[in-house]
This record gives sequence, structure tokens and C-alpha cells, in this order.
Amino acid sequence: MRLVPQKSIEKDPIEDSTYSRWKVLLVDDDPDIIAVTQLSLRSFEYKSLKLDIIIANSSSQARYLIEQHTDIAVMIIDIVMETDTSGLDLIEYIRNELNNKVSRIIVSTGQPGLAPERYVIDNYDIDNYLPKTNLTSQNLYVQLRLALKGYHDIYRLERYSKGLQRVLVQTPKLYHAGRQSESKFFKSLLSQLKVLCRINGHSGVLSLGLLIASITDNVGKIECAEGDFSYFRIDKDDPLNLFKAHEALRLGKHQSTKHTGHKNFIPLMIDDNVVALVYLESEPDLSEHDLAIMEVFVTQCASMLESFRLHNQHEDDYQQLINTMADIAEFKDRDTAAHINRMARYTEIIALEMGLSESTARAWGQASRLHDVGKMGIPDNILQKPGKLSDQEFDIMRTHTVIGASILGKIDRMGVAKDIALSHHEHWDGSGYPEGKLGDDIPLPSRIVGLVDVFDALINERCYKNPWPVEEAVDYLKLKKGNQFDPTVTEAFMRLYERGAITQIIGGV
Repeated sequence: MRLVPQKSIEKDPIEDSTYSRWKVLLVDDDPDIIAVTQLSLRSFEYKSLKLDIIIANSSSQARYLIEQHTDIAVMIIDIVMETDTSGLDLIEYIRNELNNKVSRIIVSTGQPGLAPERYVIDNYDIDNYLPKTNLTSQNLYVQLRLALKGYHDIYRLERYSKGLQRVLVQTPKLYHAGRQSESKFFKSLLSQLKVLCRINGHSGVLSLGLLIASITDNVGKIECAEGDFSYFRIDKDDPLNLFKAHEALRLGKHQSTKHTGHKNFIPLMIDDNVVALVYLESEPDLSEHDLAIMEVFVTQCASMLESFRLHNQHEDDYQQLINTMADIAEFKDRDTAAHINRMARYTEIIALEMGLSESTARAWGQASRLHDVGKMGIPDNILQKPGKLSDQEFDIMRTHTVIGASILGKIDRMGVAKDIALSHHEHWDGSGYPEGKLGDDIPLPSRIVGLVDVFDALINERCYKNPWPVEEAVDYLKLKKGNQFDPTVTEAFMRLYERGAITQIIGGV
């Protein structure tokens, strides 16, 4: 048997302008009962909408019609038709096989002895039991009105539930977009608001337009727009008048959505300040239910936006700290002014080549810029000595690794930078310093930085040496593969070198 999913919650007669009647199915094999019922309901209205009455003279015909009309609000079903239980079997089919829990069902019977009221109410999912002996216009009006109210209430609850589910499902996607940029966040927000409108039955909601604008220091900026607003010039047209209009609609300090006609303002608030505004012109007008769902969603988005901005500020502060410390290190050792920037690029592309994520590779690249920060503690006469260091001087120079780790260890989020500063002179075979770590005991970021630090020092002039040709430096790395350098890191470097990526960094591309 073919099963048809119930879809009646997709259209609301009140809020969908394309659907302006309540569908009511009359199932009865007595044409006189059908005629009397139609006559009694000829002028019936609920919420200013009339009825669209569908007739079935048997349960088999009713099954066909129910499959064709998946948005029937109320069914008035006779029990005794082809058989003594035809109506009850039809109810079982509707509720269990079609899984239609939304349409309201009124049982009507002229033979209550075959289907006692208590038995039917206890064992079948119906809304009312109406013996044909009580089938008066007044009783029919009362029962149908109650059934339509129940149908509409269930519809609204189902739709509200779908809207909330959409909010829960889409929130992580918006969060991901927001972590990339505010621009992507606002565009994703606009897309999800469009979907919410479609779920809520407003397929023509963009017949006028949807716009999202942000405001910073009293300067408005259109982030994205669609519909009749799509001609607005992003970043150029000033939407501040929209914010002023919104403020005019607020009641004191109470932050709530207000709408006049088809104009709807939904603010994104952070610390009682409007930081962005959704402006929606819709036809037909949005219901209070629609606005409630959108307000829940937009409120969640405002919290995410605040989180993104705090995170970005934290990242900016962190980056500024790295830059400042790197500048200090450069001030002490001017030969390495450009060295640390190349180190960051080398480290990042090798990490990517080895399968690390973009965010991890970028973080390791930034941390590598502080690999020699400990040189701030090395005396200038040693650090800038043009000739070869004595054994005693070299022992002092070696302490820059421990000094750097000590400095960075006192700062939050500098764990990787600390490891690099401490271990970038360790060797794969355990012959390095300061701790003589061996193989995988050396942190991977330190192994990467250890290799590119040597390579970049070889090919660039220092106060104590002339630059090597790049080919000779590459050969040196190959020679030291497996003793000084991690073989896997060396192989990743060589693949990048063969593709020209290393040469681009050397040339400053």
C-alpha cells in the first residue's frame, strides 16, 4: 500500500495568501447526511476563512482523496459504511499508515450500538464523537470550530518546532562562517533567514527585500542585501536611516521587534547596543510567530557575533605581542631582521605539506618568529662577534634556548613558541642542545624550525660568514638527513623545493 507523508503543516490558510480556505472532508455513504451537513456549513467561517468541503461516499474513496489532499484540516467520518468498521479502519489508516497526526477527526454515526462512544474515544485518536441523532447545525458548528482551532494550534506548534530545529541545526554553520570573517557571517545569516521564511510558509517573503546592515561608531555599512534591496551598493550606501527608524520604534529601553505594515526591524544587540540590523519588507506581513522564531535566531547570532569579535580582538592582541617580541629580538640581532619572516613562511608551508591543518600551520609559523627571542639575554659582544666563537662563548650562546623558553613560558598561549625556542637546536640523533633530545621526543614544530633555521642561515650573509649558494645549502640538508634533521621533515622540504615553493620565499614572492 502506498504511504503518503502528511504535509498539512506546510500551509497555513491564515498566513498563506495562496491558500484561503479550510479543507474539510465529509465521509458518509448517506447522501442525505452529506446534503444536510453541507447546508449547515454553507456560511461557516473561522478566522475570516470559509470552508472547502470535499465529499467521499465510501472509505475507499476517502483514502484516495486523503492521498490527493495532504492539507485537510478536519475530517468528519461515518463509522458504518461498506462494513460495520469501515470508518474506524479509515481512522487507523490515517493515523498509523499515513502518520497523519495533524488533521482533526470527528466521528459521526447513526448506529452507536456498533461503535459505543466510550470505546471509540478510548481506542482511536479522534477529537470528538457526534451521533447523527445530535447532528444539528449548532452542534456541528461547535464541533467544527473546536476542531479547526485544534488543527491551527497544532500547525503553529509544529511550525514553531521546525523553526527552532532549524535554528539549532544552522547555528554551528553560522559559527563556522563567522570564524572566517564577519562578512561571511552576515551572508550566511541572510541565507538562513530566507530559509526560515520558507519554512514558515512565506514563499514570497522576498517580493520586497531583505537587508542586513552593521553599525560601528555611528557609521552604517550594508553587509548584504537581496530582493528589491539588491541594487544597494555594498559598503557605499549608508543605511543609518534604517537604524534611526528602528530606534524610533523602540519603547524606552525595552528591546523588542516592532513592525508597521510590512516593514520589520530585528536588531542584533551587544551590551544594549545595536551592532547590526535585519530589515525585512515582506508580503504578506510576518506573523508574531514568524518574528518570534527570527528573534530567537538573531539573538543567538548576536551572541556569536560578540564571541567572534572578542576572539578576534584576542587574536589581534596575541599577534601584536608576537610582533613586539620579534621586533625586540631583531633590535638585538639586526642580521636576522628579515630572517624571522621567512622562517614563518617556511614553517607554515612545511607543516601544510606534512598534512597539518591551515590553522595549525599558521599558528606554528607565527610561533617560529620567536625562536631566537632568548638572544635578548645574550651579551652583544658575543651575539654580534664577527669571528668564530670560543668554546666558552658558544656555551653562553647556547643558553638563548633556555632563556627564550623561560620568557615565553610565562605567557599564556605560548606553549608552541616555548617548545620551539627551547628545542630548535636539538638534533634527530640526540647530538643537539640544550637537552640532547632524540627523534620524536623533539616536538615536531621544533624539528621543522630547526631545519629551516639552518637553511636560511646558510643562504644569507651573517656577520661571521658569507652566504652559501642555495644548491649547496640544499645538499647540506640532504647530507644531514637522519642525523641532524628529521627525515620526514627533510623530505617535505625537498618536495617543496622541487616545486619552487622554497625559492619563492627566498626571492620574497
